[in-house]
Amino acid sequence: MSTLPSSKKSDGNETQAPPSDEVEVSLIGPGYGECVVLHLGGGEWVIVDSCLNPITKKPAAEEYLELLGIDPEVAVKLIVSTHWHDDHVRGLASIYSRCTRAEFVCSDALKFDEFRTLLGVQNVSPTGGLEEFRRIAEAYRVRKVTNSGATLRWAIADRVLWVHATNGLPARIEIFSLSPADEEVTATRDELKKLIPEEGSTPKAVSSPARNHAAVVLWIRVGGIEILLGSDLEEKDDPKTGWSAILNSDKIEKGKAQIFKIPHHGSITAHHDGIWSKLLMINPYAMLTPFVRGAVKLPTDSDVKRIRYKTTNAYQTAPVGGAKRNRRNSSVERAIRETARSIREVENSIGHVRLRRKTASGSPWSVELMGGATQITAES
Repeated sequence: MSTLPSSKKSDGNETQAPPSDEVEVSLIGPGYGECVVLHLGGGEWVIVDSCLNPITKKPAAEEYLELLGIDPEVAVKLIVSTHWHDDHVRGLASIYSRCTRAEFVCSDALKFDEFRTLLGVQNVSPTGGLEEFRRIAEAYRVRKVTNSGATLRWAIADRVLWVHATNGLPARIEIFSLSPADEEVTATRDELKKLIPEEGSTPKAVSSPARNHAAVVLWIRVGGIEILLGSDLEEKDDPKTGWSAILNSDKIEKGKAQIFKIPHHGSITAHHDGIWSKLLMINPYAMLTPFVRGAVKLPTDSDVKRIRYKTTNAYQTAPVGGAKRNRRNSSVERAIRETARSIREVENSIGHVRLRRKTASGSPWSVELMGGATQITAES
């Protein structure tokens, strides 16, 4: 394997924005939730998915750009929603409402009448994905009426989503969607039909389907830099769906990506050896957000071993299960338990993996780990 620079804990320059000729890929996640923030050169920013800072309850992408001294309303040119699971959309409506110059991209599977019907269902969780999309739809209608940037793009396999020529930019920017495949769009429509309440039925909460058929995988090219964002796309051992469909398609010219956002929190359900052998350079920079919800914890120990076998340059935004609690003196612990009804650990930072490099050919990547972010090792 080739040797690449090792990671480092942030040295205090978290608030320094990248210069015009530098690409940034930031993955942010608190243990439940995920967003990707990208600078593609020339002050052009892209936000993919959204999560909330668990302390402030504000969209993490917005907070990060503000920390850099960047106005999201002016700088963000594209917002992508890869799918509508709650851990990928919380705060997305707030971002869309604020970033009035941004185009919006979502899965082609959500353009059907069935999804619009669900947006009209009243009994919806106020913090769920459907409510986020309802608010986005309303903001979109307002923009359309007022002619203020109401651009909506539908992502499907092998589609060009966004191209910016080199005029005034350090490098040509190209963004493609590699999924969902036609079969997955159809499967999603069937799932949506099942979610629509029958007329006269007892109202019940509507949430996104557990199985995700319509995730949007992105291929991003900035000059000679290739980036693969795997969303939560899973593999179904079907040549017409999942990662198999992407690997079997040659409609979009794909090189070897240097950066890989590992899909579905590193789960084996989203693994395909062909991703690593055909779409990625040797020993790529790979990163993921863990998923911790009840008894479900991803990545598992076996997932970590598999990822470590594929690359030594793997990172996660937080340790699985959170940071270990410092042990208190036994007398202090006893006194607390005698007076407190319950004890709950409070997360004090949101994890952030940040990769940057110049657009110039041959420039090295730098990796910074902020908050609870760590390198994935055998001990992770």
